[in-house]
Formats: sequence, C-alpha cells, structure tokens
Amino acid sequence: EYPVFGAVKPTSYLNDVRFSTDGSRAYITDSGAGGLVVIDLETGAAHRALDGHPSTMATGTRVVIDGTPWGSDEDPPRVHADGIALFGEHLYFQALTARTLYRVPLQLLERDVSAETRATGVEAVAEVGPSDGLIAGPDGSIYLSSLEHNAVRVLHPGGAIEIVAQDPLIAWPDSFSFGP
Repeated sequence: EYPVFGAVKPTSYLNDVRFSTDGSRAYITDSGAGGLVVIDLETGAAHRALDGHPSTMATGTRVVIDGTPWGSDEDPPRVHADGIALFGEHLYFQALTARTLYRVPLQLLERDVSAETRATGVEAVAEVGPSDGLIAGPDGSIYLSSLEHNAVRVLHPGGAIEIVAQDPLIAWPDSFSFGP
C-alpha cells in the first residue's frame, strides 16, 4: 500500500522534501544511499532519480565546526544528497559532505526519462561549502545553511554569495521555510 518503499534502499535516509508548485510531485533527498526520490502525489508512484550519480554523493569533504573536524579521521561522516530547493523549472540539491551545489531540470526527473539523459542535465551551479538546508527565494536566490560558519548565506542569481546572518548561536542551521 506504500509505493514509495520500492524507491527506498536498505541504506536510505530520506531527508529533506520540496513540493512542485502545482502540488503533483514531491522531491526527497536520500542522504543515506545517495539519490533523489520522486513521488507522483496523484498516483502514489515513486521512483529513484540520479541514484548514485556523483552530484548526489558525498565527496569526502571534511566538515569543520567551530574549528573541530566533524567525526574521526579514520571514518569521517559521509552524508549524501541532503539540502534541496525548488525554483522555476529546476531542482537544486547538494550532498552535506560536499561543497558543490547542483541543479537539474524538473522534466528530467520524470519516471520515463533514462538515467543517461537525466545525468546529462545535471549542472554544477557553484562551490558553496557544506550546506545542510536550502531554500529558493522568490527572485531565484538560493539560501544556504553554512555549517562551518554558523551562518545563513545566499547565492544570488548572478553568482555572488553573501552572508545574511552569522552568529555563534546559529549552530548547524538546517531546514528553511518562509512564513508570512
């Protein structure tokens, strides 16, 4: 009765979710196995996209929090696709233990698109450092949690990155949402 389970692997850790503007799709990052899960909210059908693709996988980046490396040198944490944002016709995503923000056209995430075609549409957007949470602003800016700097930063459409807020109290910022 739960079709999404067919898109989940034994090592999956489903993390963040964004919904299409028309409410027909849910896009979920899989931080455990690396990939995206796409759910058709009208039928309940689910499938994996960019499964194991380099854009969804951890790169071995060592995250440093308040001057201390996260985890041990022998076995540093590897967290795959994590933060996710949706703007216009693109889905933005990033592995937590990586430094590159990627995007892919939503049309390439549909079930009937081949893995090869899907992979050709993935675009590296910017080097932004480890980010746990993402959200798109109304102008296409991408707001990024900045674990290593106790901050929230913004990537503007032109490519400039600036700090929005920074304070030691902003420890490991994650999920974002907009309110009234």
